[in-house]
Order: sequence, then structure tokens, then C-alpha cells
Amino acid sequence: MIPAIDVGTVAGAPPVHRRAITALAQIEARRYAVRPALWIGWLGTVLVAVYQRPDWPAGAYQQVLPVSFAFLGLGTFVAAVQAGARDRHPLAGEAALDVHARAAARLAGLVAPVLLAALTAVGIWLAAAIEGGFWLGDPPRRTDTANYSALELLQPVLLVALAGAVGLAVGRARRQLVGGVVLAVVAWTALFPLYWVWNNAWLYPAAPIQTMPLRVPLPFGRNSIGTPADWLVERPTRYTRAYTRSIVHQPTVLLHDVYLAGLLVVAAAGVSEHRRTAIRGAGVALAAVGVAAQYAVSPA
Repeated sequence: MIPAIDVGTVAGAPPVHRRAITALAQIEARRYAVRPALWIGWLGTVLVAVYQRPDWPAGAYQQVLPVSFAFLGLGTFVAAVQAGARDRHPLAGEAALDVHARAAARLAGLVAPVLLAALTAVGIWLAAAIEGGFWLGDPPRRTDTANYSALELLQPVLLVALAGAVGLAVGRARRQLVGGVVLAVVAWTALFPLYWVWNNAWLYPAAPIQTMPLRVPLPFGRNSIGTPADWLVERPTRYTRAYTRSIVHQPTVLLHDVYLAGLLVVAAAGVSEHRRTAIRGAGVALAAVGVAAQYAVSPA
């Protein structure tokens, strides 16, 4: 059951016009709910969350959420491309609405995949709580009861919304949908399966999927002994030559959500030409503030 969608805030739209936009948005939401691409992506997310459990500290914590949601994001993108492509056919049934109204309705229809993402994220949190939590750190500074915060649960929801907005923009802008989808899949491969490349000490604020915990090297020669009892510390590996403190840093998580919200505004501006420059500028400013503030609060 898709909830009612109120898009009556469209500037200057009379009541009848607003009701037409709301009706189209509800139709769009129902269309998303039956798109195979959406459910195939959701199934990929569930399978990764259930079965992909790397055997190292924080490995499962990262894979289950947010990395697994790359698949739901891809499915949402493909479904949104199909929705956006309908605006290239002026004889469509909703063509009585102008292009701005249709854009608002298409965007509002994304409530369906966004709601699916939110329910999945909450379900993962509940399952982790029942199972006892995740493994972070190494003995003697280890926990097996870590779970996600509300701010961490918000990240995959924003990612799915962003994927949908980008898909709508691609569907409306490109004549060759296959080319647009291929380009997006290449970008998806570079950004999401290779998420660990972007989550290094310098790029993590701008990584589309930001993983926690952050790892802060301890001073040379220092190990877990003598660190505060509430710290989580990992031993050196072949990739790290020092002991590192693992921090699920909530200020960074919050500011990364701000960054993703800014990208979402930019993508939404690309769907419609209505006040596009102003909206896109606001989104760019919000994203820039989110990135800069993450560097400012960095625990490193």
C-alpha cells in the first residue's frame, strides 16, 4: 500500500492542478512498486546483507549497511530511467500537465523505493539487535555488540533517493536510454563495488557510500595496552603498519548525510527546468558545506 503523497507545495499551482499532480505522483509510486528492476535490486541488497560477512573487524558492519544498498540503488536507478523516459513522449496520458508538474510528480513518486529502503534499513537494524550486534576492534579492545545509529540508517535511504533522482534526469535527457544506463552502470561499478578506494583517509567525506568506522592510527610504538577501556582498537594488518583506533564518528555521519542531501537537491534540479539554477546552486552549497564540515570535525 503506497501512502498518499501531498505535492501541493508546487509554487502557484491552483487546487485542481495540485490534485492532478498528487494523483500522478501516486500512480508513479504504484508503478515503481511493480517494477522488476526495483525488486531485483532489493533482492541483491538482502542477499549481500545476509550472506556477505567478511571475516575481519567491521567487515560485516560495513557490508550489511551501507554497502549492500548499492544494489537497491541500482535497481531504483533503472526503474527511474524508465519513468523519466515517458516524458519524451508528449502523447502520454499525463501530457495534459505541463513539464514542471510532471517532473514534480515523477520525483514525488520516488516515495515508493525510498520507503522500501527505509523499511529495509530498519529491518537490518532490528535483525542485528536480535542477533547481538557486529564485531568491531580486536581483543582486548573489541566489541561484538555494535549496531547502527539512526544517522547511519539514513544514509542508504538518501542514496536510494539520489539514485532515483539521477535516473529520472537521465531518462528525461537522453534519447538513447541504453547508453545512459550503461554509463551509469560503469559509474556505479567505480563508486560502489570499489567503495573501499574512496573511503581512504582523504576522500571519505566525498565518498558516495561512506563506511564506518573511521580508523585513526595510534602514535608509533603504541598498542592496545594503555588505551582507554571504551576505545575500539585494531591490530596492524598487511595494509596498516600501526595499531588503529576504530571510531563510529557520529558528527561525520551526520555531515555526510548533509552532503548526500545536497547531491539529492542537485539531482532533483536536473529533472525540471523550473528554477533549476537556484535549486542546483543551493544543492551544491549544501553538499560543499557537508564535505568541508566533515574535514573540520575529523578525529584524525
